[in-house]
Amino acid sequence: MTADEFKAAINALGYSQVSISRLFGVNDRTGRRWASGEVPLPEAASTCIKLMLMSGLTPEVMAKIASNRVGREFGQPDEIQYRWVLPKYAGAEWTVARHFYTRQTFLVPGSATELKFSEVHFGPRVYPPKPIDAESVRAND
Repeated sequence: MTADEFKAAINALGYSQVSISRLFGVNDRTGRRWASGEVPLPEAASTCIKLMLMSGLTPEVMAKIASNRVGREFGQPDEIQYRWVLPKYAGAEWTVARHFYTRQTFLVPGSATELKFSEVHFGPRVYPPKPIDAESVRAND
């Protein structure tokens, strides 16, 4: 991963050079050196960042997953929500977007870019439907 790719990746994840350095347990100066290209980014750190980008998991979410005890559901109940949003750009229409609560960003369908609060008008939360009990459906037929 080049220095420019590193800077773009940590920006996409919402981290500064200092915070990503601390996440990987290195000196703050090391993160700045990775970003400037003075020191190459270790392959393990590069792979981790690429996987985080590909999967949409930020370090905060991964930390929450790691801290959950075995058997609990993925993440916290309010970590990922769905909300009605209207992006603030020409021609946009109301749509349901994925809301990353801890990052306070929205992922609009058909877009790879997360929008910040300042870039959308947001509406109410959308809740998934409750599971249908197969027995009660058969009883009503």
